[in-house]
Amino acid sequence: MPARAAATATRAAYAAAATAAVALAGLATGPVANATGLHRPATLCLLRATTGVPCPLCGTTTALARLAGGDLLGALAANPVTLLAMAAFVVAPLVGFRLPRRATPALFTVLAGFAWVWQIVRFDPF
Repeated sequence: MPARAAATATRAAYAAAATAAVALAGLATGPVANATGLHRPATLCLLRATTGVPCPLCGTTTALARLAGGDLLGALAANPVTLLAMAAFVVAPLVGFRLPRRATPALFTVLAGFAWVWQIVRFDPF
């Protein structure tokens, strides 16, 4: 097997293993929440807890819990930017997509900006 094909197969195996690990962790959240009665955890975000301003990642825990429970629309309502970014992070290696090195900081800045605007509008509509 040529080196390039082996590298592609390795990336695909890592992506599949990461996807399986996230799926298993997500499936465990429902039974754990039901067993412990912890359906709505306290605010995990230090910025939001101290200032009341949500960070770009606020809602990610809720989004993943809702996704694990099969509520895709609820997950997207909690934090669509983070969910879509996570999906792209898992799918990109499978299709062989690589972002140019120079574009990475700009992309993350734009995504964080969109996520932050989403959270501010979601928690404090004008």
